[in-house]
Amino acid sequence: MYRFGANQSNMRDTELQDIFCVRLKLLVVMAYAYLEGYPVGEFRKIALIENAIQVAKGAVDWGGRINNFRTYHESNGEIILDHLFFQRVKLLSVMIKGVAEGNPMGHYRDKALRDNADYICEAISFNRNKLDIEFLKVA
Repeated sequence: MYRFGANQSNMRDTELQDIFCVRLKLLVVMAYAYLEGYPVGEFRKIALIENAIQVAKGAVDWGGRINNFRTYHESNGEIILDHLFFQRVKLLSVMIKGVAEGNPMGHYRDKALRDNADYICEAISFNRNKLDIEFLKVA
């Protein structure tokens, strides 16, 4: 039988920052999905609002260091994130919550959402390739 995932020697307990990272990546993916015109259904709206609230609460400066956005070898040096990153994360949370609640989004708000998501993607080295969100067409 094949076993996928991390080796048992590399496994560790899930921490709050791990959950924060997953929620943040979800918000980024959903921001790009919205900008590409994918529909935001009722269940997705609820999930977006709940995750946006949790990400906004969790967007605190963890001593300037976070180490789980990249591979183990890359994270040995740890990525140093400044207060601007966490302010942008909070802004993304507010913008995504607004999208989910149906607030009007014009050209400039869409541009601000894209710029903010691009900044976060660059900071966490998250590949935002359009092919990565193709699965959203069936959701």
